[in-house]
Amino acid sequence: MTDLRMLEAKIAKVKAALAALGDLRPGTLSQQYNVCGNPGFVRREDVPAVRTQLRNYQRLRTLVDTWISAGLELSRLRRDQARARRAKTREALAHSRKNGV
Repeated sequence: MTDLRMLEAKIAKVKAALAALGDLRPGTLSQQYNVCGNPGFVRREDVPAVRTQLRNYQRLRTLVDTWISAGLELSRLRRDQARARRAKTREALAHSRKNGV
């Protein structure tokens, strides 16, 4: 049962971390030496904010991957526990029928 609780706590932490992320921006930032009217152009004074957005996006991807992994493991544990409970119930029912109870 502790594994379930640990995974649930891990997922809760991931959700909280996701909620705390700021602005996001996928992609990369590269320096070019000629200025053009490209829509992806970032002014020099905006570079620190864009870098933060890029890091936030990478953090988002990492957190989502962590959430998916933990969710799959949690699902597997719950399925295994449910199977064990059903097997135990069938075993008890077979035992009671055998003993005429």
